Amino acid sequence: MNLLIMRMLSPIFVLSIMLLMSLSPQAMNSNLDESSVESAIGPKSLIDFEITSIEIGNQTRDASEWTQPDGSIVEYVMRDETIQINVTYTQAGSSGQPASAEGYLQIWHPIGFIIAEYNVSMLLSGFQSLKASFVWTPSSAHSALDENG
Repeated sequence: MNLLIMRMLSPIFVLSIMLLMSLSPQAMNSNLDESSVESAIGPKSLIDFEITSIEIGNQTRDASEWTQPDGSIVEYVMRDETIQINVTYTQAGSSGQPASAEGYLQIWHPIGFIIAEYNVSMLLSGFQSLKASFVWTPSSAHSALDENG
């Protein structure tokens, strides 16, 4: 009889311990909230590649500029005119060890397909940068529509 009672109490005992464990942070009025956990983590990870600048044109040829009716300026390039595009990739993480990455430059048509794609392999430590230069010659004319068509 005692063995039968022990077999019945064992699952109930384990279940009640699991229930108490799951409720213990609330019962103890724990001050662990998500904001304190996020603030304990640094702003950058060890490896964090990002693009820090994109420049269209160089000293011999700049992109042309068009002034929109609202006063904003849009850069553009003409068909069959070669233009240089400089992209600066930065390893913004805090790692002192070099990390490898593949950087890409994609040129997209306004309606949503890739016209050209370039890539560069890099090996950078924390806070180092690489300025990659790509040369592109648009083979056809493309334009973008505004919100009003």
